[in-house]
Amino acid sequence: MVLAIAAAGLCAYISPAAAGSGIPEVKAYLNGIDAHSILAPSTLFVKIFGSIFGVAAGFVVGKEGPMVHTGACIASLLGQGGSRKYGLTWKWLRYFKNDLDRRDLITCGAAAGVAAAFRAPVGGVLFALEEIASWWRSALLWRTFFTTAVVAVVLRTFIVFCRGGQCGLFGEGGLIMFDVNSVNPTYSIADLLAVIFLGMIGGIFGSLYNYLVDKVLRTYSIINERGPVFKILLAIIISLLTSCCSYGLPWLSKCIPCPTSLGDQCPTVGRYGNFRSFQCPPNHYNERAAGGGLPRRRRAATQEGARGGTEGAALDAERVRGGGIRGGSRPRNCRSLWALHPCHTCRGA
Repeated sequence: MVLAIAAAGLCAYISPAAAGSGIPEVKAYLNGIDAHSILAPSTLFVKIFGSIFGVAAGFVVGKEGPMVHTGACIASLLGQGGSRKYGLTWKWLRYFKNDLDRRDLITCGAAAGVAAAFRAPVGGVLFALEEIASWWRSALLWRTFFTTAVVAVVLRTFIVFCRGGQCGLFGEGGLIMFDVNSVNPTYSIADLLAVIFLGMIGGIFGSLYNYLVDKVLRTYSIINERGPVFKILLAIIISLLTSCCSYGLPWLSKCIPCPTSLGDQCPTVGRYGNFRSFQCPPNHYNERAAGGGLPRRRRAATQEGARGGTEGAALDAERVRGGGIRGGSRPRNCRSLWALHPCHTCRGA
């Protein structure tokens, strides 16, 4: 709860512009809306630490929006030569102090955010082309490619450095990197019909989810009109609801026998893993405690289970038979409705 209050307090009192994902704000700026607070240094500070506090508090949040907004804020500071208010100025950056280059820098910063979040350099370029940039030209293409290529090199450098254990828990799991191994997919034409049917169901439930999100955000806007105190109180309520679901749902789950076809240790001994015992007898594990319950282990366990190959396929089969995917995804989707972002509750009407 302390971390949730810290995240909400930063947004409510220091920089309300840091609330939400930040992607709409970056789009608005590149479309000609010149609001200084969108890309201000205070917004960058609150965005970074507010996201850290929000994730640590257990909110169901993503990383794309904060990374895009953070990259755009850093690019904006470089485009204006730094910040005189905070005594951070660089004379050599004065060559970029014009509207054209600054707009291009912010576009490159947003592309770098996507590339860093998903380790996808080409994805960052396509994101800038399709979603962010209002004015596209050939020079901007190679600039975004160069930016995302630098991001890929930096990330790879940190991956190699952290393999030796120098980064502690930050070098473990898939919190930032997606571990994708070789896999041999086998499917037939008949399977495509099932895929189409699942796509239709996903579209229907996705539309329903967006409808509910819109209603929740409208409710938040009504509450936020009452002032910063009510914004923080709303964040506290959301934190309590999220914590109750995250730590209460594993108690409702049945213990599943450990799979014998995997090389992973079961139950897992340590701070994270796929097979958490959580009050289960020996050689059994609690599925919701690993994938759909305790937030500190949720992402690492989910991405480890989706790593592909023979072991990944066997683990997925065990989860489907045990019902863990269904049992974990439904509560997580419900939690994501009210906990859209650590600072989302601080957004005004």
